[in-house]
Amino acid sequence: MQLLWECKVDWDGPVPSDIQDAWIQWRKELPLLSQKKIPRCYFDKKSQPHCLQLHGFSDASEVAYAAVVYLRITDKSENAQISLVMSKTKVAPIKRLTIPRLELCGAQLLAQLIHHVRQVLEIPLSNIFAWTDSTIVLNWLDGSPKRFKTYVGNRVSTIVDLIPPDKWRHVAGTENPADCASRGLYPSELLNHSLWWEGPIWLKESSSSWPEKFPLPSNKKEIEESKVALSALTLTPTPIIPVDRFSGYSHLKRITAWMIRFVTNFQTKDHAERSKGNLSISELQAAENYWVKLIQTTHFEADIVSLQRKHALSASSPLLPLQPFIDSSNILRVGGRRQLSQTSYQSQHQTILHGKHLLTHMIIRDEHLRLLHAGPTLLGASLSRRYHIVGGRKLIRSIARKCLTCRRYTARPKPQMLGQLPVERITPGSVFDNVGVDYAGPVLIKYGYVRKPKLVKAYISVFVSLSVKAVHLELVTDLTSEAFIACFKRFIARRGLPSLVWSDNGTNFTGAAREIKELYQFLQTQSTQNKVNRYLFDKGVTWKFIPQRAPHFGGIWEAAVKSTKTHLRRVLGEVKLTYEELSTLLAQIESCLNSRPLASLVNDDDGIEALTPGHFIIGKPLTALPETTPSSRSISLLKRWQLCKSLLRHFWNRWSSEYVTQIGRFTKWRHPTRNIELAIWFSSMRIHPYPLNGH
Repeated sequence: MQLLWECKVDWDGPVPSDIQDAWIQWRKELPLLSQKKIPRCYFDKKSQPHCLQLHGFSDASEVAYAAVVYLRITDKSENAQISLVMSKTKVAPIKRLTIPRLELCGAQLLAQLIHHVRQVLEIPLSNIFAWTDSTIVLNWLDGSPKRFKTYVGNRVSTIVDLIPPDKWRHVAGTENPADCASRGLYPSELLNHSLWWEGPIWLKESSSSWPEKFPLPSNKKEIEESKVALSALTLTPTPIIPVDRFSGYSHLKRITAWMIRFVTNFQTKDHAERSKGNLSISELQAAENYWVKLIQTTHFEADIVSLQRKHALSASSPLLPLQPFIDSSNILRVGGRRQLSQTSYQSQHQTILHGKHLLTHMIIRDEHLRLLHAGPTLLGASLSRRYHIVGGRKLIRSIARKCLTCRRYTARPKPQMLGQLPVERITPGSVFDNVGVDYAGPVLIKYGYVRKPKLVKAYISVFVSLSVKAVHLELVTDLTSEAFIACFKRFIARRGLPSLVWSDNGTNFTGAAREIKELYQFLQTQSTQNKVNRYLFDKGVTWKFIPQRAPHFGGIWEAAVKSTKTHLRRVLGEVKLTYEELSTLLAQIESCLNSRPLASLVNDDDGIEALTPGHFIIGKPLTALPETTPSSRSISLLKRWQLCKSLLRHFWNRWSSEYVTQIGRFTKWRHPTRNIELAIWFSSMRIHPYPLNGH
């Protein structure tokens, strides 16, 4: 298809003979592919794989570039089995590229392919091998991507991020199976092509018979599009020891200081001048400067070269706002505008680090431990006195959040998904037929009207209708069963006898405050519960408790308590009232609470007032102003009764369509989570909480 595009053939125009002959031959041989049978499994089920390795090959020609990945399975006897896992081929761009650039595109395709297969098969990076027959590509990968122009540099950077340069090896072109895909094969050639289906012959043998690592050419003319060679000082150095083997920056710095002392003493011929004893501060500082230079030359190599040559920084450089400079120790530091401040030199000109380097992560973790697991704010402030980390704010928060100790002590329980609403919440009926009761307080009331009255404690009993959220408030003078029963009698006398009463479990009131403990002891006393239960049983009322330590089961009365306290706090402030004054104020607060809309108000005004709990009590909000009667014409008692019943049905219909549909939504806790289960841990063995194999 690409050749036809290049020939500029019209849709109905004749096809060139060479393209037509190739197409006809390919079409005739296409049914031959049905003869090829590919095993479903990568290896025989009877065999016991001991080691799994991924070997990828890349190649390019003038027409296409390709990548192919094989899985090498060996048993304990070192017998190898090769299976083709995945391959991908792309035609070369119409805009002609050089062969080295096409080979680089093939290497990039192979890196992406191996990265995908490795994640799916969960194969460690140590068992990954990438092969190419291009020595120029190998040379490009061995060094910093910033040495090259944009096209080569971007692709080299992508490749080394996916596969480290030390995983790349050289293979001869005749032994490269990717050559089959880059140059193309007809179906008749593909059927029994062992190089394609099984890879090179030496892949089944031991690693000692594999091709040796190809020496990179020393002639810089072979490296295409290379920039001017950088000085040895600014080239990215190779770490003297692997950083990922150390868990702490302090340990790494001390080991480095000992190595620097060993090298220095070895080069010093005079024994008297050699360093001995414990490490000095200057030696530790030299070790830290070594690793800081490694970070800076890895990520800011181009900026360092520009500063050394006294050139302006690139407009896209992240260091441009910092006005950086290189100090006498060849350390890149922040310039800034604080040179006249009285702070130390280190605080004025912080050392510049990059947040993507592993050493920077180690420095932040070490400081986090030194500050006794400090939070992101303190950790960032402490680090800013010495370092300026590019992208550090997000990194500091991430490392502090990933700290195992901090996560253990700041962990929050994951709530389970919201359950179904109880039938009492969504069933129409009498307003106060199903109620929830809770206590609020204590509040201080004045005893008498004398000049210095005595202040005594009182409590507020909150009754809430489970269906329409109507609120009834009663003032209780003490925490006794007799006072609660008297309060309950007043509630029955004005609101009617309920059939079901819900309340908090006593353990929800355990707290440090003395007042909460008194309330808890009152609710937990067996005599109190017996007296209340006996009274309610005689009346035919059922009293139920919500589960222990589950206050969200009583959210409807907890919200009513919160609203009551809000009004009370804003009206009273520090003023103390008498019993009658506080009872009057609670009645007014009750009126306000019963005048709140049940459902959210719509934006457009359609002439229908908001539905409130007061509509189910008196037919209108309790705080509404009296309405004038438009006509003095009398209405018979029968019609008045029918009107009231019709109005009540209208309110309940609106309650079902407006309120019930709204409370049925999942406002939070929308996803089910795994329940907490018991797990027994020993020193190095875990007993699984689930039965295994039925035992």
